[in-house]
Amino acid sequence: MTNKWASDLSKLDGVVHLALSCLAPLPKLIMVSNFTSANQADHAFMGTGTIAEMYDGMACSDGGAESGRQMTPLFQDKARGQVIVNLMRTGGGGYPWRYNISRYSGLITRGQDDAVLFLRTGESAKIREAITYCPTTADTTKNVCCPGPFCSSR
Repeated sequence: MTNKWASDLSKLDGVVHLALSCLAPLPKLIMVSNFTSANQADHAFMGTGTIAEMYDGMACSDGGAESGRQMTPLFQDKARGQVIVNLMRTGGGGYPWRYNISRYSGLITRGQDDAVLFLRTGESAKIREAITYCPTTADTTKNVCCPGPFCSSR
């Protein structure tokens, strides 16, 4: 897919942000937001969904291991607010090998319903709160959105 759309990859620059956990040589969160070639973009996208992928000379995997306790990598530049999709609160459980097509389909439908609710009302399904908004004023230094003055100790 990255080869097919190689001429348009630069349109993703600063718009799509991918989080990778890379060994550099110690584990480090790498945020990819510039797409310079089909090969570079391919390795970045593959890294978000694989156990091990080489990216920029480093062994990488999805960004969860370095993205804070909720596995939600957050912007640190304070240039924009961020919609956070917390995959740990989707209600899907943690054992993907126990899924079948019905469970996958139900999880996708629930996610779409949650997204529609959030986009229409700014609210998340109260049971899960899987989708939230983090304003630019929030403390995100630990990759957890802390919008108030008393939550930084969490």
